[in-house]
Amino acid sequence: MTLRGREAWGPVLMMGLLQSALVACLPWLIERTELSAGVWSVIFSVGMLPVLLVAPWWGRLVDRQGARRIARWATLLVLAGFALVLGVLLADIQGGLAVAGLVLARLVHGLGAGGVFPAAQRLAVAGATTDRWSYRLSRLQMAVHAGRLAGPALVILAAWFQMMAVLVTAGLLALMLVLGQIRPSTTGEPPVSPAPVDKSGRLPWGDGWPLYIMALLVTCWVGALQFVLGPVLTGMAAVSAETGSSLTAAALVLASLVGLVFGPLVHARCRGVVLMSIWGAALLVAGVVLGSADSIAGVYLGVGLLALGAAVLSPWYGSRLRQCQPGAQGEVAGRLTSIHTLGYIAGTLCGGWLLESMAQSALTPFVLPAPALILLALLAGRVTDRGRTTG
Repeated sequence: MTLRGREAWGPVLMMGLLQSALVACLPWLIERTELSAGVWSVIFSVGMLPVLLVAPWWGRLVDRQGARRIARWATLLVLAGFALVLGVLLADIQGGLAVAGLVLARLVHGLGAGGVFPAAQRLAVAGATTDRWSYRLSRLQMAVHAGRLAGPALVILAAWFQMMAVLVTAGLLALMLVLGQIRPSTTGEPPVSPAPVDKSGRLPWGDGWPLYIMALLVTCWVGALQFVLGPVLTGMAAVSAETGSSLTAAALVLASLVGLVFGPLVHARCRGVVLMSIWGAALLVAGVVLGSADSIAGVYLGVGLLALGAAVLSPWYGSRLRQCQPGAQGEVAGRLTSIHTLGYIAGTLCGGWLLESMAQSALTPFVLPAPALILLALLAGRVTDRGRTTG
């Protein structure tokens, strides 16, 4: 398999598998540990803090030391964090000790996760011309969605097998992905030109700052939905926690399938304004459907539309940011990873707050992000054009 195939896809496939498995079984985790949804939102959010802080540093290491080496170390840390989660659950630890163990596990996970995406994205766009970057990034998202598909698909099996056995299986599959990646390779990474820096020695934000805000907003939206999805579907269907986990897993499987198929398909065939029109329309309708959903089918429809819009949007702004600063592939990816993580932290905390303060209408605020994203995209176009004119 090629460099961009095995070594770029493997780490993000592993990340998607482990993370989505935990998200899909959230109702079961709440019941197993006797910790509230709010506490779990804090646990997930605290585990994202290392990603927020170290991803730019990982990105600089990717540019200096090579993406392949960083990917190997980062994936091992992610796997160690998941093993610690399994240890807490297998030992049936409760109360404050469980919270401490789970927080530690998520911190270790976060240290590694901060390096996975910068390394994988650097490998994915290596050797491609700038007009192909969005397509390459959309293809990398296929691995993300494949992992997010595999995790919930495993959790669905909990309807017939014990949830603990399903999570252990997820960990073993992730270990196989890591071991399959750690092999000597004779394929070299193409060099990049030195990145422009400001007087402080740091990469400037440049003309792409509205795109960074878009990255923050869309991940906040997705993070909130992922966290509220399980409890909302469980309450809407009036079923047990394990059945609710299966309903949640089915919704996440749907989202992953939509992203897996339509993200690369749209980017392979569309360019420019057409791309923006597609993700904008999909997100606008998704917000309306989710905000007014009163049935499981309505929630599933909103989830599918949001997955379509996000699958087109993320490579769109990722490619534009790299074109603003083409000499800093790793650092731009690290900065994006940090901002995405901040969005997921905010979204997870918002999700916990929504479940505890307005559980019966937790999806209502989801009508708000899409219009803001479209306005930011228009602003990004004007800022970029102005920079090209004055530059």
